[in-house]
Amino acid sequence: MHRDVALKLPHVAWSPALNAGWRASARSWERLTHPNIARLYDAGLTSKGGHSWRWNYGHGGFETFRKQIAGLQGDSGGTKKA
Repeated sequence: MHRDVALKLPHVAWSPALNAGWRASARSWERLTHPNIARLYDAGLTSKGGHSWRWNYGHGGFETFRKQIAGLQGDSGGTKKA
């Protein structure tokens, strides 16, 4: 299967408690489906034992997102002025 993904490789010291939390978070994210939420495709381990998350890639980046939020708020700057 070929698709663009965003790969997240957290750089933290893993402990058993953190591993359990990571797995629980992955299970929760896998169940979420909404057009405005990134979809978690897969979560796993790297060859060095670190964790990895593979998300759908949101084309457009932050600038596109900022403009969309500004449009929802009714102004061009993304914030309301007093």
